Amino acid sequence: MECIEVPPAIYRDGWGYLRVLSFDESQTRDMFREFNKRGPAELIKKRELPLTVLPTSVWVNSLFGELTGKQMDALLKAHRYGYYSSPREITTENISKSLGISRSTYEEHLRKAENRIMSALVPYLQIFAAADKLPEREPEKGTVVDHPKASAKA
Repeated sequence: MECIEVPPAIYRDGWGYLRVLSFDESQTRDMFREFNKRGPAELIKKRELPLTVLPTSVWVNSLFGELTGKQMDALLKAHRYGYYSSPREITTENISKSLGISRSTYEEHLRKAENRIMSALVPYLQIFAAADKLPEREPEKGTVVDHPKASAKA
């Protein structure tokens, strides 16, 4: 599911109250199916938000909370030594030698860290990408509209 929990979560009287951003109605339904497998779940309020009120900052814990210490170190060293510069100023082989570990071990830590961060960034990228799209305009009265589903049936 591609939904984002919006902090803070509140726990009171045995209930958890969560705010969630969802980008698709079917994702919201899937999320509630999962919740109901664990116990009773109730939708208290649902509304469409204009993109102007969505958060513009990224919650740090949602990006880095899943990283291990070795993964954080691998990312920080890669950045510090110029691995992410263009052109690259260093290779993973040189970084791993300076750390006293094998290249394959260092690359494993680095790739896992990159994958976790990218997975955490995708929902924010979806928000940003959706904000960039212009809303579709209603056709003027009397205009013939070629609907893709209608032409597929013909």
